[in-house]
Amino acid sequence: MNLEFVADADNFIPPHSTGAAVDLYIFNTETNQPLDMGSPINYPDDKSWTYNFKDLADVQMQNRLFLTKFMIEHGFANLASEWWHYSYGDQYWAMFYDKESCLFDSIKQQ
Repeated sequence: MNLEFVADADNFIPPHSTGAAVDLYIFNTETNQPLDMGSPINYPDDKSWTYNFKDLADVQMQNRLFLTKFMIEHGFANLASEWWHYSYGDQYWAMFYDKESCLFDSIKQQ
């Protein structure tokens, strides 16, 4: 099974299922179009890595850096393999900020 964009819930708590992760774009309010980030969300290629600036135009790199800086300044953590994915309180966030534990977990019914 390719787990690049899917997490196996039996082995790993999917970040979005905890309510602690978001995928986002920045939109230009004048054109109502998303800023060019160099790849679309869920693009299965190395271009999806946040800091992989190879083959990106300067404006695409600047847009990614703007988004990442803004989100980190507000306490979110970026998943390095997905420029669009930000977390607050899940396992990625805990690793990023060197926390002992997550703030959120999944609830399992018995």
